[in-house]
Amino acid sequence: MTITALADDQASCTWFDRNGKRHNGEFATRAVEAFIARPPEVPKKAW
Repeated sequence: MTITALADDQASCTWFDRNGKRHNGEFATRAVEAFIARPPEVPKKAW
């Protein structure tokens, strides 16, 4: 999901579902949070 515009505590967003279909919607900014990718954990066997 990508925020495309911000206005009056509303975030206009666009995203793609698993089938590649594009969607648009508006959400309260307090309901949107950042996603921070973390590197995958290394299995203990690899130590």
